[in-house]
Amino acid sequence: MGVGRWPEGRRQPELDPLLRWPLPEEWSVAEAVAVPYAYSLVYYFLQVKVKVRAGSSILVHEGSSAIGQAAIRVAAQLGCDPIFTTVGSGRQRALVTELFPQMEPRYVLSHEDGVSFELAVRRMTRGRGVHLVLNTLGQSKLKATLRCLRLSGTVLQLNREGGVDCDGGCLLVER
Repeated sequence: MGVGRWPEGRRQPELDPLLRWPLPEEWSVAEAVAVPYAYSLVYYFLQVKVKVRAGSSILVHEGSSAIGQAAIRVAAQLGCDPIFTTVGSGRQRALVTELFPQMEPRYVLSHEDGVSFELAVRRMTRGRGVHLVLNTLGQSKLKATLRCLRLSGTVLQLNREGGVDCDGGCLLVER
């Protein structure tokens, strides 16, 4: 699996040697596609579109999902601090804390009980909110998500399938 280009007229893509990995035997093709897709999507939006900088605070919804995990990793590599994430269950919380032991457990928030993540983010940022939110939650939690933003903050809205809303573009909402 990997990232590359598919030249016209070719039967197979040309994978970048630095962006190719062996496919684990227990993975399906669909699972294998999700990894480079998630990382490419997240990197593109965080680095190219939003130009996130070290020290920027971020809230990543659904941190246990492929997109969420990629976003947490890329945000950490870009120096985002703090990184908050939401999860929908205790099992997902355990997964996120296992995958990201460097993350403070208090920054792994629940979105299953309504909007308590909003109160936690506002409290831990002393009312300032975060610079950036990567939102995959539905409409019912959108207002709470927007209230997590600081002034001049940005929301990157992704739909539940990991695709981008707005006809292949990115919905960037600046407060």
